[in-house]
Amino acid sequence: MLGQPSVWGSYTLRYWHVTRQVSLQGLVGAGIYGVAVVALAADLTRRKGKFNSLMGIFGTALALGGVAGPLITGFLVQHLGFKSTFCAFVALATAGATVFTKMVPETGNKAGPAANAGVIHRQGGISLR
Repeated sequence: MLGQPSVWGSYTLRYWHVTRQVSLQGLVGAGIYGVAVVALAADLTRRKGKFNSLMGIFGTALALGGVAGPLITGFLVQHLGFKSTFCAFVALATAGATVFTKMVPETGNKAGPAANAGVIHRQGGISLR
């Protein structure tokens, strides 16, 4: 879903189309990432006491990306053009998704969500029905 506005934005010739697509991407992205990052951090640090540290790492990465992204984009657009820059960032996003998929462990129940239907898990590991 997030890739669709980017793909549509790459084929437009009018600036307001790009503005509309980036706005849509920002609204959807903020809604997904705002919740997903916290859920991921909570899931990866469950019973380890490292939630705040991981959220700090995520925040630092987000801030560095916010600074480095426009600098790198400006450099690439100036020297390669818009289409080549877009293709470079598609490759970077694909590489990031691949690394994330391969390196981040699956922490969910292997039996699937249906196995937990109607079960409330407490901190001590006690399940109630």
